[in-house]
Amino acid sequence: MIYCHFSRAGSAEFMNETTSQRIDAIDLRGVKVAPDTSWIFVSVKTADQVGIGEASLLDRDAEVAAVAAQYSEQLIGQPVSSMARIFTSLPFATLPEASFSSAVMQALCDIDARTRQCSVAAVVGEMQRTVIPAYANINRATRDRTPDGFAATARQAASEGYTAFKIAPFDEVQPDMDRKEMAAAAVAGCQRVARVREVVGDNVRLMVDCHWRFSPQGSLDLVDALSELSLHWLECPMVENDDTLDSIKAVRDRANGVDMLLAGCEKSILQRGFDGFLKTGAYDVMMPDVKYAGGPHEMLEIEKLFGRYGVEFSPHNPTGPVAHVASAQICAALPDSGLLEMQFRETELFDQIVGGNNPPVVDGNVMLDSDTRGWGLALDTQVLDELEQTVRWSSESAG
Repeated sequence: MIYCHFSRAGSAEFMNETTSQRIDAIDLRGVKVAPDTSWIFVSVKTADQVGIGEASLLDRDAEVAAVAAQYSEQLIGQPVSSMARIFTSLPFATLPEASFSSAVMQALCDIDARTRQCSVAAVVGEMQRTVIPAYANINRATRDRTPDGFAATARQAASEGYTAFKIAPFDEVQPDMDRKEMAAAAVAGCQRVARVREVVGDNVRLMVDCHWRFSPQGSLDLVDALSELSLHWLECPMVENDDTLDSIKAVRDRANGVDMLLAGCEKSILQRGFDGFLKTGAYDVMMPDVKYAGGPHEMLEIEKLFGRYGVEFSPHNPTGPVAHVASAQICAALPDSGLLEMQFRETELFDQIVGGNNPPVVDGNVMLDSDTRGWGLALDTQVLDELEQTVRWSSESAG
């Protein structure tokens, strides 16, 4: 466990701000919620309010905590009303930096909205809708990785009203395989996809996430192998960088030829992180994540940027409840968007950590309350205390 603390009195620069508007403390806590999953929550505290954000980054909790230790002191004492200035002072060069910084921006928006007694959606724009269509990411809930195991989870999600599903079935594939090895390793994954399609039927959207496991040629071969399964989209088939832009565009062209979309960019940071992919025409759908992309305001700017290129905005959202409600409210601030990802029943802690106050999901739609204050959530510290702590950093424990 990593433990650290930063807090200090407000400096003279901010003496004209009321105490309630000033950041008094920033706390970070990572908790283990499943055998292979941890979530990281960031709390920003003023005299009157506590705002929360989520910085979950798979297996990199200590790195996120190290960023917090490096940058938090400069934030203490700054007025919440200076969000734009705070944003430009935060680090975004790496994913751990972006995770911490994006969580801070989430928390500041939460405080701002609570102070104004309205939703975050109303603060960053306006709440234009309260029903947000979602798809069930059933991957992490599927412990039995056989085709029938995937099918059983898909059947459960369908019974709860979802009509769109995503799986990540290619456990056996590694990007350093040669073409023949990769094709052989992909067979089991294709069988999982086919079995899920059989269970959910032909008239629902089915998405397949590859987690960057394929080579450029292997990605083209995969499109051919899945061409008869009517996928809505294929996601992240290969590593995403400047060197692979043209290869990704070639896969998009191949996929579009069989009525399949190509999706990606879930780990891109700020608007600039999407530029090359947009200019190349790499993807039909891009999936910014509120935990990495820069926070709520930046997410809305990214959506505007996508609109100029005709790219669908569909937020990446497979982790904990704070990122989930943040993503849903961002969608609510838009008149329309692509489907919102939602983790499906990986752990009961998804609800327990926030006292069962997540917005309800009805027939695959996240149902928001227009009268919500902030995110409408608070972390249950008793539940958090009972979990294994992967990282912990709390100003209240300062000596």
